[in-house]
Amino acid sequence: MESKKIFSVKKNSPADRAGIKAGDILLLVDGQDFADIIDLSFLFAEQSLCLSILTASGKRKLLQIDKAIDEDMGLKFSTAVFDGIKRCCNDCMFCFVKQMRPGMRSSLYIKDDDYRLSFLSGSFITLTNISEEDKKRILSLNLSPLYVSVHATDKNCRARLIRNEKAKDA
Repeated sequence: MESKKIFSVKKNSPADRAGIKAGDILLLVDGQDFADIIDLSFLFAEQSLCLSILTASGKRKLLQIDKAIDEDMGLKFSTAVFDGIKRCCNDCMFCFVKQMRPGMRSSLYIKDDDYRLSFLSGSFITLTNISEEDKKRILSLNLSPLYVSVHATDKNCRARLIRNEKAKDA
């Protein structure tokens, strides 16, 4: 739940007008849970919303918010995914993360293979750890573009390069 903690609230935004503060935790939107910023973008597109908030002091609040359609809610979070980054399960011989020099910021050493981060920020993915549920979500939400690292179309060659037998099914 810590990942759903609100990092900042834009001044004069619907969230600010409703009294939401940095440090509060957004629990539900219209009774629905959410996994990432993509979910929130759809949920926040409505004109009338009911937000379930856990305040920094530990008090639960239900807030009714009316706003212009597609008006920015004004909430910022420290992460784009609230259920954890999907980590890379490969051992690519060309992995740029493993080639990073030591001593840089820790976030640069995270080996992710998360389609949501590919969509949101343009990071490359291999699609080797993608579930059927993920595939359905990508198609139903038309998440595009995704930046896919292929490197070889021959199944055996790709599996050798990525050092993962699942890579054959790209």
